[in-house]
Amino acid sequence: MADYVTADPHFGHANIIRYCSRPFSSAEEMDTEIVRSWNSVVKATDKVFLLGDFAFTRGGGDVARAYAAEKINQLNGIKVLVMGNHDKRFKPRQWVELGFSEVSSFPIIYKDYCILSHQPIEFLSGTPYVNLFGHVHNSPNYPTYTNASVCVCMERWDYKPVLISKITERFR
Repeated sequence: MADYVTADPHFGHANIIRYCSRPFSSAEEMDTEIVRSWNSVVKATDKVFLLGDFAFTRGGGDVARAYAAEKINQLNGIKVLVMGNHDKRFKPRQWVELGFSEVSSFPIIYKDYCILSHQPIEFLSGTPYVNLFGHVHNSPNYPTYTNASVCVCMERWDYKPVLISKITERFR
């Protein structure tokens, strides 16, 4: 069992392709490739912390719920969601009903020194903590690595989850 982290798949969100220059021609192609890439590294017993913005689909209610459940269930691993700004259409309990094993509206502290959050936490410089975050996609204003943080948005990691141990070994 290994622990992985990723952020911002934006399943079903056609405009994210243009906003972030993602290399896909449609939301369907993007979704298929993200599922394939995810499952190429994550096994059924692995845990994946998804740091927000799981899906962004048109339509509401049952359509959005069915789409999100379909994508969650296509992905290998035990999935933990730290809710992002696009995940608020469902309450944490509803995300669990759709297939996540755990859901948090707040950052999670992992192994006593990693803070897993959707948005970057800016105040950590000079502390013993490391912030793994999403939300900023491929914005040049946020480097992938700093002295106290790592951006784990899919655009930066070949559209697949990355081992937390791989990321944090440079901070040990």
